[in-house]
Amino acid sequence: MHNYSKILEVAECVCSLLKTYPPASNDSRCGICSLTIKEGDNMYQKLIDFVRAVGLWGGERSATHAFLLSPKPHVLTKDQGVQLNVISRALQGVVRGLAEIFTIATESCSELGRKMQAQIPSYFAGVMHLNPNAIPFLNKIDLVEDMDGKFWIVEMDSGNPRALGYSTLFQAMTKEVLNTPNSFSGVLDPTIDVMNEKTGRLVCVLSGKERWYLPWFEILVNGLRERGLNAELVPEGKFVVNGKSLVLHMPLAMDKPAVRQGLLEGYKSGGVDFLMPPKPFLGSKAMLAIICNMEQDPELEVILRSKISEGDLETLRSHIPPTVFNTETTGLDGETVLKSLVSSGMKGVIFSSDPAYARTLQYTRDGTVIQKLVEGKQHNFDHFEPNGELVSDERYVRLIAHCGPEGVADVFATARTTKAVHGAKDSVLTSCIIE
Repeated sequence: MHNYSKILEVAECVCSLLKTYPPASNDSRCGICSLTIKEGDNMYQKLIDFVRAVGLWGGERSATHAFLLSPKPHVLTKDQGVQLNVISRALQGVVRGLAEIFTIATESCSELGRKMQAQIPSYFAGVMHLNPNAIPFLNKIDLVEDMDGKFWIVEMDSGNPRALGYSTLFQAMTKEVLNTPNSFSGVLDPTIDVMNEKTGRLVCVLSGKERWYLPWFEILVNGLRERGLNAELVPEGKFVVNGKSLVLHMPLAMDKPAVRQGLLEGYKSGGVDFLMPPKPFLGSKAMLAIICNMEQDPELEVILRSKISEGDLETLRSHIPPTVFNTETTGLDGETVLKSLVSSGMKGVIFSSDPAYARTLQYTRDGTVIQKLVEGKQHNFDHFEPNGELVSDERYVRLIAHCGPEGVADVFATARTTKAVHGAKDSVLTSCIIE
């Protein structure tokens, strides 16, 4: 595990560095980490120095958290910017409706309730129905652009805060290193707004099972500290409920059952509040199948329309590829993708072109969904190879968008030469701007 006192020192270092990087005319030297950035350094070196300075790379992290750097953001059209805002507005209404439906469905022990909480750890059962009107202040979705420029929601991961650190990094990198204005306001402003509405102090409880994401949580916490907010990162073994606590999120899995139980009981009693309400069902792929209702279940349709406006429901449906639960009687024609209900990255994902697809389809009944494969449009990306060589190639793209009540807060891109797009060492990760 990492030295957490060092993290606080790095936070101060990052704060001072971000204010002066890159230097306007002279060399800049950080007094804490002694990093010197020279005016004449090339773009590759500036990007490398920046990522190291914020703590993402360095030591073993340079290998475990590697990705390819790009000298420019991924550009979206103005029409696509409008499209994103339409999706964002509809998403708010749909997520709010799903939260209310969950409470009703689980309290009545219906089949719908069983599907909505399938594969969610059982210890969440006592809290997910609480505060039905509380939804994540930002909802994360993954989008794929088809050959006509239309966006399709292939993942709906509402309440997952890990990508907030990615957005914070790429927003800062775009402004400070690439010298390019950001088209989106970023995730820090809405985070700060919610913090100020509550206690103004935020604790990020880091589960041992989430330790790979430690650098991204550090970046988020450091970004908030730079803005003058009281935020800290605490390993789960050292977290103690002290008065009214505002916690970033409830980790899906934890090593310390006593701490997990303390957080859940604190939420029930009101001693603990979460920036991201403990409703992991909102990140389940089951939500996509429920929204689509491809089997045209009349009872489900009545329930959906009782809590979600027709406009929001139809808008979101028009941007979700056909998705159904994996049962003996369901299936989709053409190329498809099998996805576990609760998973991250490419874990639990298998394409129909894979020889193991048919066998996997059989033994994962009720724990997966089948989704129509979107024929994604490839884009040309300039990027630096690990040796610093600038190259260009065609890549499949996945956009990660954070959507809130005020619209789209941020979008960044992950691009890979294969259709299995996720944050791997051979992936280009960069911010998005609107032309």
